[in-house]
Amino acid sequence: MVTDENEEQLDPETDVDIDLELPAMGHNELSNYVVETYEGAGQVLENEATPLSRLHQMRDMGNLYHPFRCLDDWKLAQWLHTSALSRSKVDSLLRLKHVSH
Repeated sequence: MVTDENEEQLDPETDVDIDLELPAMGHNELSNYVVETYEGAGQVLENEATPLSRLHQMRDMGNLYHPFRCLDDWKLAQWLHTSALSRSKVDSLLRLKHVSH
């Protein structure tokens, strides 16, 4: 085991103590930090489409109101969002057969 300035026990197998010199911080300010590196950190695991890119794909396929089916659905959602109705009242409205189909 290795001991640093603060008498903390460092395990050389798992802990890495790197002395960095950064322009914004002096040596004394950095001596309280332990920098740990992890193999594969920041690696891209999957290259999936982002929600925004999926939105653009739907728009490019002709649906300007995605995730809504049409302008009327979008207008209803906007009105419900900006109205003073409680959530339970909105739920009751959306359960109506005329509105849900």
